[in-house]
Order: sequence, then C-alpha cells, then structure tokens
Amino acid sequence: MVIDPFAACECGGSNRPRKLGVDVTRTLETARAWKGVETVREKFSWRDCEKISQTPAPFHAIA
Repeated sequence: MVIDPFAACECGGSNRPRKLGVDVTRTLETARAWKGVETVREKFSWRDCEKISQTPAPFHAIA
C-alpha cells in the first residue's frame, strides 16, 4: 500500500518537490488468515521553502 504524497507544499509557495526517501512499515493483519501489509510513505523536501513533509503513518494498535 503506497500513501499518496502531497500535491503542493503546505505553505502554499511551492509545487516543486525533491524526494528524500521513503519509510516502509511492515505489519501483520488477520481476518481469516495472516497476511503481511507494507505501507510506503514518501518523504519530500520542497525546493522553494526547504520544508520537509511526509504523510502521517496509519494508526497501529501496538507501536
């Protein structure tokens, strides 16, 4: 599962992101059988204001 990044900087002054990397979270879920889920969150630096942004991680019952 890949979480979509922001379309523009939160400060509103930039729409030119530079990709810094990704954070990958691996979890196990169970309904009828166990399955592994990877969540990928991309991290960006905005070129005009040099602010770093990343989508928040999904909630996990156990940290």
